[in-house]
Formats: sequence, C-alpha cells, structure tokens
Amino acid sequence: RIHKDMVTISLDTSQTPMHQRGYRLETGKAPLREDIAYSMLYAAGWTSTYTKGLIDPLCGSGTIAIEGASMKAGLLPGRFRDAPLEGTFLYNPGAWTEQLTQSLEIASKKAEAFQSEECLIVAGDRDEGVTKAASSNAERAKVLEFMDISTRSISDHEWFQNPKAAPNSVLIATNPPYGRRVSGSRQKTKKRFDELLPLYQTIGQKVKGMKDIDIGVVALVKDVDLARRMGIPNTKALFSTKHGGLPVAAMGAQLREVDEDLLKPLPWKEDESLAS
Repeated sequence: RIHKDMVTISLDTSQTPMHQRGYRLETGKAPLREDIAYSMLYAAGWTSTYTKGLIDPLCGSGTIAIEGASMKAGLLPGRFRDAPLEGTFLYNPGAWTEQLTQSLEIASKKAEAFQSEECLIVAGDRDEGVTKAASSNAERAKVLEFMDISTRSISDHEWFQNPKAAPNSVLIATNPPYGRRVSGSRQKTKKRFDELLPLYQTIGQKVKGMKDIDIGVVALVKDVDLARRMGIPNTKALFSTKHGGLPVAAMGAQLREVDEDLLKPLPWKEDESLAS
C-alpha cells in the first residue's frame, strides 16, 4: 500500500480473520466477535480478580461464556486454527503442531484444577434456538463440561433470584442489544432508546440484588446513557472499539453500592453514542 511517500507492506498470515476461533459454527442474530468477548473478560479481571463464577444472562450463541471457560481452562484461543503463513517460506506446520501439543498438555492440568475448584460458568438466553447453538459451540470448543447453559429469562437465573446460591466472587459479563444507529428524526432515536431502557434497567436491578458478594460487571454497549441507566456506580469504559461497524465500549464496574438516583428518568438527549 502506497500513500504519498509512505509504503506499507503487509503479510496475510491466514485465510480466515484472526478473531475466528473455529468453534462457533452456529450463531444468533448478532453474534459477538470472539476476540472482543475475550478482551471484555480480560479487562474486567476474569480469572484474576473474579475466579469463582461467571454469568452471561443474555448469552446468545455463547461466545462470552465459552471464551471465559476456555480462559479458565488454560485453552489457547487459536487452538483450532491451521498453521499460519501457508504459501510462504515461513510456513511450518510441524512447529505449530508441536507448540499446540505442548500448550494443550499444560491446559489439561489447568482444566483438572478448574474442575476441582468448583468454579461455575453460567449462560442463559430466553431464545431456545440460540441456547442450543451455544451448547453445540461449547461442545466443539471442548468446554461444555465446565458450563451450565439453559433457556431462561434474566429474572429466572438462580443467582439473581437467590444471591446466596452464587459463588462469593462473580463476574457478570454480557452483550445486551444496542441496535444500529437510527438516522433520521429524534423521535425514532428516542423510540429505540425507550425500547431498550427496561432491559438495561433490569440488568442493573439484578446486579443490585447481588451487592453483598464480590461482584464485577462488564457490558458491551453503544449508548453511554443506556449504560448509565443500569444504575451501577463507578462504571467506566475499559476499552472502546468497533463492532459491526459501530463504535462500542466495554463498560465495567466493581459493585459496592448502587446509586438509586441513576435509576431515575433523565431528560431526553439526542443519541449519545460513543462516536466521539
């Protein structure tokens, strides 16, 4: 690529995008990229700060929960990919296989420890079709045995109904719907906001009910105001990126005390996306 006096030489290392792990062959309507799911969990402290439980109440095809289980089990993200750099003199499938074998041996020991420490990874969605897809994807990823995947609404999750049943260190990680930017009138934009608001506030209310345990939250959002209306204090952007061409951010928080004022209606403002 040549731009003025700058020449950029790039090398395509693989035939498929790097974010594609190889296990997710079934998806829902708006699947989350695997690398973004991994980044959300890493940035929020999964396996370091929060070690006993992970829940995604809007799991879709299971990407966040599967990535979380893989991280906990020590499984490398690219374990199902072919050796890179095919067609070049750097292509070395033997070395790739050797490194992969060594990493899987190490991971098998971590997986044994994972099973023994009673860490729970829970995923749910009200759409039976996508929970079946999530189970199939988890099976291909070799982590289904570590997960509890079920068809249920947010309010039906046991940990939200009875926080005492949850582990003492839990991360809630999810990708709630945010919809595409509505171009046109302010009324159309406000309508979309109003449609999503109850869901976001429900998430906040369920998180509030678990405030007596060590809990963290991370959600991928497009609209800052919607994230704020979850009512979770000290929420901050862990990172920002683009997903499906839309500017989004992973908003995270450590729950200590929920600010009730944040659940009150705010004066309507024009769409405050993360574009800036």
